[in-house]
Amino acid sequence: MHQTSYDKKLEDIFESLDIFWNSFKETNSLEKYYSEIEWVFISNLLHAATLRFLPFENYQKNIDIIISIMKDKFPKWNKNKYYKKKGIKFKIVCNLIYRNKIKLLKKLLKEG
Repeated sequence: MHQTSYDKKLEDIFESLDIFWNSFKETNSLEKYYSEIEWVFISNLLHAATLRFLPFENYQKNIDIIISIMKDKFPKWNKNKYYKKKGIKFKIVCNLIYRNKIKLLKKLLKEG
């Protein structure tokens, strides 16, 4: 989490979650586990992966990919039952990322 230089392996999250998604799709389980799958994307992609990309110069390219994935697969992600149980800080971070308010997020994280 405290990397000082960009490692292309950070982008493995995209392929990993694609494999994860496809495994449910191939078994026709997307609908059955939709909330849980959505939560994995919210917590691991929208929140955690974005925070890992932020310290590096090329963060915007990856954040654009993250936002695109979330808009495509989970347009109502903020209605997720697991997300609703999270604290306000988590929710603010996710919403700022989704709305591409990255400069504001970076400022808040520095002051926090």
